[in-house]
This record gives sequence, structure tokens and C-alpha cells, in this order.
Amino acid sequence: DVEFLIGGTGEMQEELQHRIEADGLTELVSLLGFIPEDRLPAYYQAADAFLMPTRDLECFGLPVIEAMACGCLPLVMPDGGPAEVCRDYPQWIAMENSSGAFTDLVRRYLSGEIPGPDQPVAELARTRYSERAVRCSILRLVESVAGRDSRAG
Repeated sequence: DVEFLIGGTGEMQEELQHRIEADGLTELVSLLGFIPEDRLPAYYQAADAFLMPTRDLECFGLPVIEAMACGCLPLVMPDGGPAEVCRDYPQWIAMENSSGAFTDLVRRYLSGEIPGPDQPVAELARTRYSERAVRCSILRLVESVAGRDSRAG
């Protein structure tokens, strides 16, 4: 009852397709190629989880925030922006930066061992990373650098 959809293009696409076919995984794994930005939210909304196993390209965690904003629980590697976004939910982060640790994380999710957050994932994204939330954080930072307290008068 599992299907893995892999979006994106790049130098590994041909190799991944070959491995999927060689390992007999065509019923389980589909390479979607480039997904236009206007269609991406529908994929996030349809998914149960967003897997970001990358160790090289981490995009400051933005894909993780996008997935969360659509209500999709992220599972990530322990380094960089994705892990920082998920820092309050260590159960969503692989124990170490290895394919085995990430595979274990996905297995634990699929077996139901990984609990969800205490509030909807989309609400977490909204309260932490919306324009309004970020604007307030930036204002507090600027005021602290200027020696003024944004909460005073």
C-alpha cells in the first residue's frame, strides 16, 4: 500500500530509472520529472509524507516548509536547513547522515512508530514560517541590533 513518487530532474534521473527497472520496483516507484510550481501543492497535499533524503542540496529547508504548509509531514536528513526546520520534532530527522539511517526513518514512519505533531503540520508552518511570522522575527532582530525593544512602547 505504498507508492513513492520522485519529483525533479537532474544528473541522477537516468541512473535512478535504471535502478528502479533493474530492481523490479516500477509498481512502487515513479519518477515524475519536473513538476511545475502551480501543480506542486497538489502533490504535497496528496502525500502522506515528504521525504528529503538529500545530503548535498538542501535549499535552506524551503521544500520542507512548502510541504508542511500543504499539510505533509517531512522526513529529513540530520544536516542543514531541513533539519533546522524540523528541530522541534527530532522523530522526523534521521539519526545520522547515511542512507541506512534514512531508510530506517522511513520504515519507522510506515510502521506507525513516528508520531505526528500536537497540531496540524500546516499550522506549524503557518505559525513559524508565514510572511507574518518571519516579518515579526526580522523586526525584532533589527530592533535588537539598533538597541530598541520592539515590545516596549
